[in-house]
Amino acid sequence: MRKPVGGSVFPITRVVASQMRDARPSNVSIRGGMTLLDYFAGHALQGLCVNERFVNEVRSYTKGDAIKAHQICAEAAYRIADAMIAERKK
Repeated sequence: MRKPVGGSVFPITRVVASQMRDARPSNVSIRGGMTLLDYFAGHALQGLCVNERFVNEVRSYTKGDAIKAHQICAEAAYRIADAMIAERKK
């Protein structure tokens, strides 16, 4: 499990039910949501999935094992996202 990196991209706003009519900043909490790393990985995964050469190489390597193929794709997407975060920190 990775540590959250880059903060929240789409934080979740939560208002306590008993205070729905009174949504002042003191009654609203913002937390959670997708991390920047997850956001980057999701976009990288989209790019990998439309790359016919990459998809064919994964299919060939995994010999039809769909679960292994999905793991390889996810790992590749997170490696790309890690590189994007590292580049962003420069």
